[in-house]
Amino acid sequence: MTLLLDKLLIDKTDLADFREISSNITAASINIFIREAQTINLKTFLGGVTYKLLLDDYTVNTKTFATQKYTDLFFGSNYTNKRGESVRQNGLAPALIYFSYSRFLLQHNVNVGRYGVGSLNQDSTETSGSSTVRNNSTQANAMALTYQSEVGTFLNDKETTYPEWQKKKTHGQKIAAPFFKV
Repeated sequence: MTLLLDKLLIDKTDLADFREISSNITAASINIFIREAQTINLKTFLGGVTYKLLLDDYTVNTKTFATQKYTDLFFGSNYTNKRGESVRQNGLAPALIYFSYSRFLLQHNVNVGRYGVGSLNQDSTETSGSSTVRNNSTQANAMALTYQSEVGTFLNDKETTYPEWQKKKTHGQKIAAPFFKV
């Protein structure tokens, strides 16, 4: 069976630029979470067309894009917004790094074997409690969403440069559930 796997836009060394990652953690164990973050968070945010164009423009060996507009989108750039102000946007790379890191934090103390799911905690080691891990993961996810929001503003300001970007037009849903006192 052949799987259609997207090329990875970041790797373990990129995560290490933002957060400390032990040398004992292999790249293969982190790549799983990078792939999930790319597919779920990045692709959903950009939309299928923009995501595919970004991937097609990327060269893994050199970690570069062939087109400047995708370099600016992923690695960040200074630009003039619609109000004529000069601003800096940090690109999608930090967002992808923090989304991946958040997923990694939640899963790295768990091992799935033939006897079920088990914790990697040992008697001789002291690890953070599950509430601390969840809190750190939530904080990393919030950082990712902040970077992603910045890129959304950039894409909206540069709609002529990125015509494939589809502005999100979502509206809140009304909840029709009755509320009552017990």
